[in-house]
Amino acid sequence: MQAVFKISLSFTAFLILLSQTSPVHCEWYQGGNLHKSNMKQWKRADSSNQLATAADWALNFPKVKNKVLKSGSMNTLKTYAVSLVNCLKEASTDPGYDNLDTAEMATLCGIALGWHK
Repeated sequence: MQAVFKISLSFTAFLILLSQTSPVHCEWYQGGNLHKSNMKQWKRADSSNQLATAADWALNFPKVKNKVLKSGSMNTLKTYAVSLVNCLKEASTDPGYDNLDTAEMATLCGIALGWHK
């Protein structure tokens, strides 16, 4: 009986360890955490974080949200998110923008891209 308990305990410990070391798979639009960043932080962030955050911001534009809902595909959103990342990337080349709020710059990019209409 004691041997079965030890095996069961060992197996449980193994499962816990496995769950903590296995990478968590996220979709491309999940896990963005740059919502309160400035442009300098944005430049230093990895591209997957930028893309996921840009997807959140793109959905703030009703025109984008409606097109994504109508299409039923997150690939539609990805097109907008990539455009937003590119716009922010271009804006971030100016060191004078380093301390500007990235969310505000994203709004300006969306307007420049015609998403506000």
